[in-house]
This record gives sequence, C-alpha cells and structure tokens, in this order.
Amino acid sequence: MTNAPVPGGFSLSVLEKYLLRRGFAVRDRCLRDGTVLSIAAHSFLGEVVYPNPFYHYLERDRAEDTRRAAEEAAVLLDMEAGELRGAALAGYARTPAGFACRRCGGCCSMADAVHGRLTLEEVEYWREAGQERILRLVVPERRASYVLYTAWRNPRTGKHFAGCPWLHRGNGGETTCSIHAHRPLKCRSFPINREHGERGRCAGFHTVPESLSRPRGHDPAA
Repeated sequence: MTNAPVPGGFSLSVLEKYLLRRGFAVRDRCLRDGTVLSIAAHSFLGEVVYPNPFYHYLERDRAEDTRRAAEEAAVLLDMEAGELRGAALAGYARTPAGFACRRCGGCCSMADAVHGRLTLEEVEYWREAGQERILRLVVPERRASYVLYTAWRNPRTGKHFAGCPWLHRGNGGETTCSIHAHRPLKCRSFPINREHGERGRCAGFHTVPESLSRPRGHDPAA
C-alpha cells in the first residue's frame, strides 16, 4: 500500500502514473483550441486520451474526464472500473523490483521536482490539510481557459529556488524531506521504473537484490 492518504485521492495524475507502471508510454498533443491532451499508449493494448493532468481547464468537468479515462483504461486492462481505481491508488507509487531508496537526494534535484507542475488535486489537498507553508511556495499561473500550478517559488522574489526548499541533508550526507507526509505525487511515485530512476541519477537500483523490493509506504527511508 502507498502512504495514506493519497493527495487528492484518485485522479488523472494517479491513473497516469499507474498506466506508466503497466507499460504505457505517455505523450502530449496540443489541439488548435489550446487544449493539451495526454495520450497513454500501449503497443499491444491501445491508448487512452485525457486532458493533461497539470492543466486545470475551467470549462471542463474534471471529475467526468477522470471517470471516462478510468473506464477506457479499465477496458484495455480487462478490469472493472472500480477495480482499476483501487489498483491505481494502491500501486501508482509501488517501489519497482530491485529498488531500495538510499536517501541520496538525487531525485530531489531533478528540474521537475524543483520547479515543475503540480495538479489541482494536490493544491486542494494541501489547502484542506491546512498546509499553508507548502501553498506559499506554489504559484498559480492563470490563463483565459485554464490554470497551471508551479512549484517551488520564493514568495519574496517570485523566482524559483535553486534547489528543493524542503530537502535537508544531514552531516553524513543522508537526506530528509520536511514535508514527507504531504509530498507531491511525483515524489511519491518516483521512480516509475529502473530507466526512470537512472535518468534521475538515482542510485537505488545499484547492487540491490530484487528480494529487497517492497511498497514505498513500507520504506521509512523513501
């Protein structure tokens, strides 16, 4: 099981991360009206199309988009929609085989972690949890038809921090996250697989027996 609660519950972002773990590849396509669609495609099963999870389209029904995408994905995976939702919530952040977090902080220095996008569900989750210290570093970028949420910006300068502001290093070089219980979905789900981890300079796969693999929620060092 993953750390509970999952920020925002079941969402397009949670579904997308689960599909990536199931062997789908995701690409984006921009329509003429400016809408950015995400296409999760599997070479044998087919594809699921849905609005990019990071764009909060003001005129779209986000819950309906999520429901439709989940139903389409369930058909491809030969599952019931409810079964898929449960599997996605339980497995979107499951540790890949052969991985054990070494608390090196490599993933925390990736550009997407330092100044990437956040989803509407994460922002609402932090707001409901009273996490104002996190929200102070999140900037909404408003457009005519959508809103984007960007992390992490210094509220005094408006500029991105040089590194993740929540990352702290001990004297021995080990790292800790000061918002670990409320960290973003992208942090919870890293790495999707070995290739993803190694692109992020993660040492967690090096000489680690597969028998040590376990769900992230059971790894206090994750």
